[in-house]
Amino acid sequence: MNFIKSMKVSGMKRIQCPHCKKHLAGEGHLKRHVRTIHKLKTSNDQ
Repeated sequence: MNFIKSMKVSGMKRIQCPHCKKHLAGEGHLKRHVRTIHKLKTSNDQ
């Protein structure tokens, strides 16, 4: 089973990046995406 199908089965909520059209598997993935792709700090970064 691929990752997207397994996410749908497990009920994980996908979150859209506020800076682009990418959808990610969870808040942690979104924070990492924003930090690495958009080079922005999230509220939990120091």
